Amino acid sequence: MTDLRKARSPGELGSRSFLTLSWSQSKGSVTKRLEGVHKELLKVGLTEEESEEILQEVTAIIQKKRSQDRLSKSRSDSVSKDVAPLSPPSPRLSHLYDQVKLKFSGETDTTIGELFRDILESEREYVDGLGTVMEMWVHPMRDKQYKDKGLNLDKEERTKLFSNIDIIYELHRDILREMEMVPPEDVGIFFAQKIPTMKLYSQYIDNWPTANAIIRSRDYFAKNSNGVKLAGYLAMPLSRMDVYLAQFENIDEKWPNESHQKKAVVNTITLIKDLLLFFSQYQQESENSIQINSILRILTNCPADCVIRGKTLVKQGDLILFVKSKKKHYRFFLFTDVLMYARLQTLPTRQLKYKGQIDLKKSEVISRSQSFSTSDLKSTRQAVKPSSPVDIKNAIQILGGPGHMMSICANTFQERDAWLVELLNAVASLNEKRVFGVNLIELLSRPQHNKDGVPLLLRQAVEYFSDELLETEGLFRMDPQRRELEALREAIDSGAMIDFSTEKNPHLVTGLIKLFFRELPEPLFTYNLYEPFLSAANKMQVSDKIEAIKPLLTLLPPHHYNVTQYIVSFFRRISETPGSKMTPGNLGIVMEPSLLKSRTFDSPHSSRATFPAMGESLLTILIENYEEIFEN
Repeated sequence: MTDLRKARSPGELGSRSFLTLSWSQSKGSVTKRLEGVHKELLKVGLTEEESEEILQEVTAIIQKKRSQDRLSKSRSDSVSKDVAPLSPPSPRLSHLYDQVKLKFSGETDTTIGELFRDILESEREYVDGLGTVMEMWVHPMRDKQYKDKGLNLDKEERTKLFSNIDIIYELHRDILREMEMVPPEDVGIFFAQKIPTMKLYSQYIDNWPTANAIIRSRDYFAKNSNGVKLAGYLAMPLSRMDVYLAQFENIDEKWPNESHQKKAVVNTITLIKDLLLFFSQYQQESENSIQINSILRILTNCPADCVIRGKTLVKQGDLILFVKSKKKHYRFFLFTDVLMYARLQTLPTRQLKYKGQIDLKKSEVISRSQSFSTSDLKSTRQAVKPSSPVDIKNAIQILGGPGHMMSICANTFQERDAWLVELLNAVASLNEKRVFGVNLIELLSRPQHNKDGVPLLLRQAVEYFSDELLETEGLFRMDPQRRELEALREAIDSGAMIDFSTEKNPHLVTGLIKLFFRELPEPLFTYNLYEPFLSAANKMQVSDKIEAIKPLLTLLPPHHYNVTQYIVSFFRRISETPGSKMTPGNLGIVMEPSLLKSRTFDSPHSSRATFPAMGESLLTILIENYEEIFEN
């Protein structure tokens, strides 16, 4: 579609779409097309004289464009020249354009036309600036024309200096060309389609620190006026999205009425903000990748299970680690789920020797200073004092499980507090996602993990078992491969949503259920009720057992009671399915050690000596007498 004119007044903005439409709908030679436009102008109420006046200017525009097209063919095609700006039309001609606009649209506010003109002019200036970079620097440098002027860049340096500015230039040149044909009221619709294509800016933004370093390292850019200009031109793309955002927020504020066009403007604003957020996240990921690579370059003696590539580095620094009452200086690296430490080697290598790491997924972080308040931090677990406290100034203790405690010390209170905040937040963030090893009451306090009073994971696993799958022999008795189970557990604790419907191994799902109950910090039947439940199960008569067990169940915390009823109901379904070959007694043998535990032992009770000679367990009684115990 031929560009009839560049907008220079509010009137032109409204009429240009009309003229373009008339031109595009006419066929044949230029003369015939002008005749078609002439007829359309007469139709909207202009006089013959007024129509002729507009057509004369349109003809002048066409002739000037043809002349420029012929001139551009004789030049190098390395940089496309835009049509030179026309002088503003006469007041009378602007008035005629206003008439066309009012008769054609009747609704477009002149203010919107002015704002659209500002965007158009800004885009034109931006494209001119990018074109200048291409004409004065990119192509001459490619042809090595700057060698004699003290600017000698090899191919790699040129790539780093300009990045993908050529692609950005082509994109915006096309946008400008299309934009000159867009009615002002459709500016939001137009840019909503174009904003997603601007993700290619991420490469340019990511490369900018490298380009800026090259500019700073060459005297040419500081001492030569052209070099100063180039630095300014290269910085333009960095703020382009912010310019768009300000322009469209201004349009949104001044739009005269509610319409689908204004909704498109609001949508464009949202898209720009999302794009800016994408750039920010992309830049953070890029910077993190650079930091990880720099660590890997100097890290030695790293074992196979030390995988840091792909992790997010939160903080690094030098701290004191206490090993067998001795102080040792290490470089610490805090990632989102791991705290790694390494020993700085002697000069001149400056290499780091890997010494160890602690998994934060099961850790507690404790400050040994009473001057620091943790009330504002996101820790979801209460601090537990270690059995052998280390009363050292600025110390932090990390409990990584039974018998695994690390004591580190910072040089100042400020440094200690900074590390403590990051460690507590890292542990808290992991705990928010973690499902295994979390107290049942705490887990069910999270809406995303609670499904009708039962942990979502447990409900999904139970609902996986159709009547057909319940016929699987040895459910809960046959264990899955440990590697598969651990991998599934890791995925769930990392926040992944698991689709059990695609799982082909029922034993993997029952193994997951067993693991969930086994790792509860407070067992399902609670530590306090361990002895009373055993005593009730040891009674001689079944009726006595039931009468003793029922009041004990009411002493369970409500969440524990609900889950008990839910899982026992599931066990009952399994026991009533002949193909499973899992009787209530079999299920009691394999599952009760994960549900009923003594506080005095680190592992579930394994001796059956406390039970009657018949070997009946608490779980067996609950399964066999489910209706009488729970439903009555």
